[in-house]
Amino acid sequence: MGLATQLNPQIGVKKWESLFNESITGDEDIPINKRGGGVKRLILLNFFRAKVEQEASKNNEAPVIYAIEEPETSQHPHNQRLLMSALLDLSADNQVVVTAHTPMLARVIPDLSLRYIHHNEDDSREIYCGGGETNKMLAKSLGVLPDNAIKLFLGVEGKHDIAFLKNISGIIRRDGKEVLDLEKMELDGELIFFPLGGSSLALWTSRLEPLSRPEFHLFDRDTTPPENAKYQAQADEINGRERCKAVITEKREMENYLHYEAINEVYMQVSNIDLGLNANFGDYDDVPFNVAKIVHEKSGSPIQWADLKMDVKDKKISKVKRVLNHVAVPLMTLQRLNEIDPDQQVLNWFQEMAQMTEN
Repeated sequence: MGLATQLNPQIGVKKWESLFNESITGDEDIPINKRGGGVKRLILLNFFRAKVEQEASKNNEAPVIYAIEEPETSQHPHNQRLLMSALLDLSADNQVVVTAHTPMLARVIPDLSLRYIHHNEDDSREIYCGGGETNKMLAKSLGVLPDNAIKLFLGVEGKHDIAFLKNISGIIRRDGKEVLDLEKMELDGELIFFPLGGSSLALWTSRLEPLSRPEFHLFDRDTTPPENAKYQAQADEINGRERCKAVITEKREMENYLHYEAINEVYMQVSNIDLGLNANFGDYDDVPFNVAKIVHEKSGSPIQWADLKMDVKDKKISKVKRVLNHVAVPLMTLQRLNEIDPDQQVLNWFQEMAQMTEN
């Protein structure tokens, strides 16, 4: 969160009846108990998370349910966004339940993960799942209004696509190519991601239209030519609207833009597994599936990949998608991107986004 590079326990010897006097300091030796309520809450949340993870590790990585009431309390807007990003990452392997009354938090949560609790006149309660009419109820309850600071709505199919785009923009900028800094734009409130899934993403456009802000939608192809892309019809419809642009990946999906060297390196780092890849996957290969299969076979499991139950395979594939987009993308370089994407499709996405923010 940027609170301190490290926390230092300070233990002083006192009288026997109060033998130890412990405190924790951050940078510049500032005691944490002298910081504001928001900082103390951040530290408490992170100690809580560390303790729960420690307990879970004792129980064979058992899933955990995190229930946090109004995590945004006393937090700077920048820290609110960072905190929600961390909680979304945490939800990949655990269930995270958060209550909030802040529009910013609600809008970064995937549509179908939202819940609206309505109190009836007879004091009974009803719980509505996010999407459709429920989102209108949420907007009315939270008092959501158009935000003139927003420069771009960026629609993608899932949270892993968000990680890919933010990470790859950072890599491209680090290697000297000027593109939009998506991470900074999101934190500054200039960019809103909508990770709503392909078909839901198309339906969401009617809700964005009244806000009169540029929209850039990025769909995975998911199919092999000459078959039409899975969401070609939805993309065509979006492109017919003013200040909107829908692009379909020319490869199968985001993971097909990852260089094999980055994939090899990440699995040596996180699992000490040598995948042995010596060439990039094809444009229409199912990269997460193939990598999950290789990782399983290299792990020494006595059960063959073909004999695994479908739900077990799906869980392994989901874990691979998370590793590839969140950890492998930062191992990319502009040179590696140019090798696997010689037509510069990814750079063209960023160029079109930039043009939309300038208009």
